[in-house]
Amino acid sequence: MSYARSRPRGFGLEDSRAGVSIRPGAARPSNARPKRGRSRRPRLGLALTVAWRATELDRRLAAGEEPWVSDELALRARRLTTRRTREHVATGLAGALRSAGSGGAVFTAAVRPRSGDVLEARAVIASIERRLRAPGPVAARGVALIRLLLIDGNGPLYQPSDPGVLGSRLRAAAAALQPAGAGG
Repeated sequence: MSYARSRPRGFGLEDSRAGVSIRPGAARPSNARPKRGRSRRPRLGLALTVAWRATELDRRLAAGEEPWVSDELALRARRLTTRRTREHVATGLAGALRSAGSGGAVFTAAVRPRSGDVLEARAVIASIERRLRAPGPVAARGVALIRLLLIDGNGPLYQPSDPGVLGSRLRAAAAALQPAGAGG
């Protein structure tokens, strides 16, 4: 029995929907529809799992686990580095700085950041905020580190700690924002 095709389907064959020849590695024509089941969107179950376990996945990324270890980590890393998430984290940092600078007692259910520590680290916070709002790429590990600082009510941003701990954590997060292989 002989096989009519020696190559996998779709390799160098004509795409009948678009009427053009497709070579391996060639870009699909803009009028060609993607193959069924080959959407760039994550599967619903995966997306829900990542949303539900976001903080746990952030902790793993912050600890240095590589995103390609699992689909969940890869999707979480991709989401952390989107413009929307970066803007959200930068806004959180700006809010912490604003809250620390206001000084006045305000009745709120939110945990207030430690004013002295935040004001000491204001230059690092401003630098991180600018980096997150900049158009260039950032590493997911750095965004995860900053996000964990913002959401951990028992962390150095909100609770008394040794002098310089908050600044040290922020400087480590700023360094971790630099994507691997990027100079500078």
